[in-house]
Parts: sequence; structure tokens; C-alpha cells
Amino acid sequence: MARLDSVADASPDWGRARLQLAHQYRDQAKQLIDLNDTGSGNPAMSLCVSAAIAYVDAVTAVVGLKRSTGEHASALKLLRDVMRNKLEDKVGKAFNKLLNQKSEVQYGVKSFQFNDAAEAHALVVTIGEWAEGILAAT
Repeated sequence: MARLDSVADASPDWGRARLQLAHQYRDQAKQLIDLNDTGSGNPAMSLCVSAAIAYVDAVTAVVGLKRSTGEHASALKLLRDVMRNKLEDKVGKAFNKLLNQKSEVQYGVKSFQFNDAAEAHALVVTIGEWAEGILAAT
């Protein structure tokens, strides 16, 4: 199990609310990407990171009645703990990649391009489709 100080109890209702937020973050990111202006892709990528975290929160809350607190990196460990062999490798890798970009996208100075944001969105779609399948079965 993930470190106890990084895990809290959660309800399925909280998880389903996080799922709705995940959809909103994902959809807003797609709208920004579709605008494809000449500015930075960082805002869209930031929304993709937030969507990924919200999808994972939804799954861990509904399936495991737990949520990650504090460092988002502990969310992947909690997801693995809760899902065990039901976590698809491509989903774990997609989530890990987005988490690894979080600091630079949200707090750094590097300006990401819109193709980077489109790639991040594709990762979120992968996570979201998997999460929806898991949650539909519960």
C-alpha cells in the first residue's frame, strides 16, 4: 500500500465527482489544442495533467475507497496497490509520463508546443478510456 501519510479515505461519490472534473479538464484541454494559436501549449498540458490525476483519483476512490494526498507521485503507487493486475501497462506509463511533466509544465519556464499538448491529450484519452471501463464495471 502507498505510504499511510499520503493516503486518505474517499467515498465513491467523491470519486465520481472527480471523474466529472476529469472530463472537464480533458475537454477544456482539447478546446485549447484545437485553437492552436501561436502561444504556449502549457495551459493545455496543465489541464491534461489535472485530468489524468482526476481520473486516477476517481478509480482509486470508487474501487479502493482511497485517495492520494500530498505528492502526486504517490498516486501511481496507490493506483497500482488498488488495481493490482487490472492496471494496464500503457495506462501506468501514460500516467507516469504526465506526472513527470507536471512540475515543468505548471511551475517551470519551458514553453511547450501545441504538438506536445496534443501528445499529452492522447495520453489522457488513454487513461480516461481505461478509467471509464473500470468504473463502468463497478
